[in-house]
Amino acid sequence: MLASIIVTEAEQVTSRPRQSRVLRGVVRTLIALAVAGAVILAAAYLVETVRMHRLASYPPPGAIYKLDNYAAHLNCTGAGSPTILLEAGLGDDFLSWRRVQPQLSTLTRVCSYDRAGYGWSAPRPGPRDTDHIVRELHALLTQAQIQGPLVLMGHSAGGLFIRKYAATYPEGIVALVFVDASTPTQFERLPAEMRGVEDFRWDKLFLPFGITRLRGHCGAPDPLTPAMKPLLQWHDCTPQTFATTEREEKDFPLMASEAKGTGPYGDIPILIFSQDPALHFGNLPFSLDVARQGAVTWNTLQEELKQLSPRSRRIIARGSTHYIQIIRPELVIREVQHLILELRGTEPPRQDYGSTTTQ
Repeated sequence: MLASIIVTEAEQVTSRPRQSRVLRGVVRTLIALAVAGAVILAAAYLVETVRMHRLASYPPPGAIYKLDNYAAHLNCTGAGSPTILLEAGLGDDFLSWRRVQPQLSTLTRVCSYDRAGYGWSAPRPGPRDTDHIVRELHALLTQAQIQGPLVLMGHSAGGLFIRKYAATYPEGIVALVFVDASTPTQFERLPAEMRGVEDFRWDKLFLPFGITRLRGHCGAPDPLTPAMKPLLQWHDCTPQTFATTEREEKDFPLMASEAKGTGPYGDIPILIFSQDPALHFGNLPFSLDVARQGAVTWNTLQEELKQLSPRSRRIIARGSTHYIQIIRPELVIREVQHLILELRGTEPPRQDYGSTTTQ
């Protein structure tokens, strides 16, 4: 018995240095991995910082104006009347119109811009609601000496802004174009699961290290405008863009509320582009039942836009989801060009107002 105890104690004494060596080895390995990870992150941070700095040196197309000492970017191309004013959706800047502005500019003057906090426009304090955005846009157009006649064209949340603008500053507004536009009552009528605010925490965390870009969350490849890919990635992946998008998402219900009561707009022409109901919300993280319910409700909301004028017509863009101006630019270009020619009197008035067609 005594011999057994002595042997056991001897083994324990012998094992202690071995355990200590193993523990020290594990600690050294962990420290080495931590150092390697820190070096990799530091290198990634440096590379992404240099890359974004280089992209930020791109000269802005168009002009920069000062509104209350804040930079505001406006890009006007082409010549002729009426002027088309393009209003981007939530989270987007003037580049969201990159596939339609050049072609429309061959017919008339077309102006796109960056709302405060996007692209080359500096962020501004205060709410990012419809009232503030519309006043800022009016001040920008006034400073740039852009007057009517104006065709206001808005995508997504931009539809709320052009409604409010036309109601607040109606002089010179000759037509409205809605591109799968948001509506004032959508927050009460869409399924509750579709009313949440997008979570940008991980994208913001990974942003300085280029991981957000590598995950494909910055400037999706665009085969029709490959030269713009670096610019798209820069605009989509700046801290300012994420911060502004979060602010606008937070104020989105207020935006919709402030657009209530706008319209109808007399008998001005209104052109409504809507996405294909068969594809609606198909790429978003909702259950099939919620997606179907949302598609039916969204289709109804789009149809109701025709009530804003007796000279309204709606076109469902076959095969397109929300970004019709990106997915079906040829449809938007063709129909808006016909609208411009009708406004000029070089094409006869349409006979299909009140209709809904699928093209």
